Amino acid sequence: MFLLQKIIFTSNEKALFAQKPQSSRLLSLNDLKSEQPNTAEPQEILNLRAFTKLYGYVRYFHPSDEAMRLPWDKFAMYGVEKVKNARNSSELLVRLQELFLPIAPTLQIYKQGAKPLARTLLPEIASWKHVAWQHKGLGLGVRDLYGVNSPYRSVSLNSPQSSETKYGSIFHYITSSTSPTIQAVQGKFYHLRFSAAIRTEIQNPENGAVIGLEASFLGGGEWAASTPDAEKIISKEWKEYEISGFTRENTVALLMWLGFRGKGTIWLDNARLWKAEKKIGPWTEVPLENGGFEQVHKNNTAPVVTSILRGTELWNTPFPHWQFIRPKSHFVRFDSTNSYQGKYCLRLEDVEEFQREVLFDAKPFDGELLRKNLVSGIECALPLTLPTNGKALFGSTTTSTAAFTALLKDSLKKIDIAEKPYNKDAIRLANVAMAWNVLQHFYPYFDDVPVNWDSTLTATLQAALKCRSMQEFETVMRKMLVGLRDGHAEFYRPVPKRIIPALVENVNGQPVILASADKELKRGDVIVEIDGKPANAILQEEEALISGSPQHKRAEATERLLLSSSPSAYITLARGSDTLSLRVERKPPSEVNLHEHPAIKQISGSDSNDAVWYLDVSQVTLADVEAKASIFAKAKGIVLDMRGYPQNGNVQILGYIADSALLSPRWNVSQIIYPDHENVQGYDTSGRWSVQPRLPRWKGKCVFLTGGGAISQAEDIMSIVEHYKLGVIVGEATAGADGNVNMMALPGGNSFRWTGMKVLKQDGSRLHGIGVQPTHPVKRTIKSLVNNQDDVLLEAIRLIGL
Repeated sequence: MFLLQKIIFTSNEKALFAQKPQSSRLLSLNDLKSEQPNTAEPQEILNLRAFTKLYGYVRYFHPSDEAMRLPWDKFAMYGVEKVKNARNSSELLVRLQELFLPIAPTLQIYKQGAKPLARTLLPEIASWKHVAWQHKGLGLGVRDLYGVNSPYRSVSLNSPQSSETKYGSIFHYITSSTSPTIQAVQGKFYHLRFSAAIRTEIQNPENGAVIGLEASFLGGGEWAASTPDAEKIISKEWKEYEISGFTRENTVALLMWLGFRGKGTIWLDNARLWKAEKKIGPWTEVPLENGGFEQVHKNNTAPVVTSILRGTELWNTPFPHWQFIRPKSHFVRFDSTNSYQGKYCLRLEDVEEFQREVLFDAKPFDGELLRKNLVSGIECALPLTLPTNGKALFGSTTTSTAAFTALLKDSLKKIDIAEKPYNKDAIRLANVAMAWNVLQHFYPYFDDVPVNWDSTLTATLQAALKCRSMQEFETVMRKMLVGLRDGHAEFYRPVPKRIIPALVENVNGQPVILASADKELKRGDVIVEIDGKPANAILQEEEALISGSPQHKRAEATERLLLSSSPSAYITLARGSDTLSLRVERKPPSEVNLHEHPAIKQISGSDSNDAVWYLDVSQVTLADVEAKASIFAKAKGIVLDMRGYPQNGNVQILGYIADSALLSPRWNVSQIIYPDHENVQGYDTSGRWSVQPRLPRWKGKCVFLTGGGAISQAEDIMSIVEHYKLGVIVGEATAGADGNVNMMALPGGNSFRWTGMKVLKQDGSRLHGIGVQPTHPVKRTIKSLVNNQDDVLLEAIRLIGL
């Protein structure tokens, strides 16, 4: 697969890679001979396929300085336009060289059958090291959804320019219902504003600080805002910064945070929170405990884990109510000499010299070449390592450096990646090239899904060239993801959606209303048409565009049935033997919070010893359960409804049922140094976690309700229940999509996500696309819904009574 070259050196260090290989000489159009295009596949598609593949190889596996500095989203747009109209393979070869050799001067692109020439290299010097990429999942060019404790990382080993210098994030995370902050923002829709005084000392002006504000709501859903990347905080003087957004009347958690990327020091002081009933005020200050950082534990500087936020450890600080995510060598201190106001401020500092991280032991051999066929007639040879003396990477020439500078200043600077994807082929095709490559090299489940991903590239490129509307392009991208069978895989475009205010479930192929915020819509109503289109046809169309297991497709399609950008919908309903038509106003999804059952209710029994309790794990918080744990401990039975997405931390509820520690499913993050997911070097399994027993122990029988809507964190819980036999499982199979998602921004304001790790059940068996199976399969009936009954819950009650 790979050509390994022993490095042979001459005596002059400066000559390293100074002589360009003959096979990578830039051809000119005058060099081209008349050539007929390949008729097996349109030349335009061949051109785009070749660019897409080479883009991924250079982007993720070639460690040049230029590749680290390139704005790859803009380059994707520029490159697809550059190659699209090449008339034949010889002209394509020229254009690929013009595009990529300034970025990867040691790359060779040549006609198929030619042999890449050996390079003139330097004598081996013991102090030199070789730079190469290591990927644990993918951490390069993706959105950092989990802070410094993300399971996904990409590191350029031994690089003079590291992309991995990070600080932690400082958090004020409030979940207690007794907190004066939470109490002050409940009961109404508020506009919130968070501000803080900040100053920094950083070494790289491209880095800096950001602030953010998030709110989570009862029953699921959240809102978040943060400083845009273009407005990073880099001031060396104290200044006040703010961020704002909206909350709902049922707010249950607030998260205020400060994040910092780059090497240096940052100071934080005078954190404050306000609320207003209107967007422009008037503003009322909300109590924020220790916002001035005047409460200090002076003897408490040792990092100790205090809580978990979305699977990420939060460490204590010397300041009560403030926590932080801690990378190696970074600490939070109190500072009494540089405060903005009052006596103290918070200082985040680096206490050690920066050390470049090694993710795992394996790396490409020194001098290893990747040889790949791009399209029929064109191949490439790409070094996977480059030597460095610790100050600079060698390989660039005066000519290549000038060409790279011109590429940045002349060609890429004027490109606008925010244009809408239906306006230009370049934006649509760049979306395809970037998304396809990420999955080609880093999607962990290709061994489990029968998809020809190479053919998917051709089909998606062809479709992207034809579509001329936002809706068509969204369909193209969604179709590309279907073959992954990944319930997390989703393409997003920046178009606000509104929703019919109802909770609906697919019952025997028919969308049936379970609950509604519109008084005209009744439980048990069957939706027959929406805006003149049969509801069954909409469901089928949506299922065809949703990635994931059949059970996940059914559940997700039913939710999408209600979504549209229009403000209202004309609905035809079947209510018993009657047919009704009515108009319903759609609402923003954040304003619709519906559940079939209350969060907690006693569903049978007259006293504590024969009581059966129902808990909806998507609504209750761990604090709610803790408050009633002693009551539940006496109960005859507990029904835990897992058909929705659980509140953060609710996996800990299982501790009340456990006699010993419960292990999570197996999280496997691929260790990658080669493209095309070939020769994977192993897996990082360190992300596995456990649930510890809690008191008082619940002695009653536990029954878990689940179905195709139970995904991700819900499957963490259900896989533990299944493996440790913590109770019977009633309903239908879970979605079969677990593990931390990864996400990438795309040109045109779009983004897409996918599952970035391979999750196996505790016994090593497959979870992806299969899910957790019920021990007692039950499906709903429309008759029961009309009679205000829940077939799945009724079966759970019956089982507890046996």
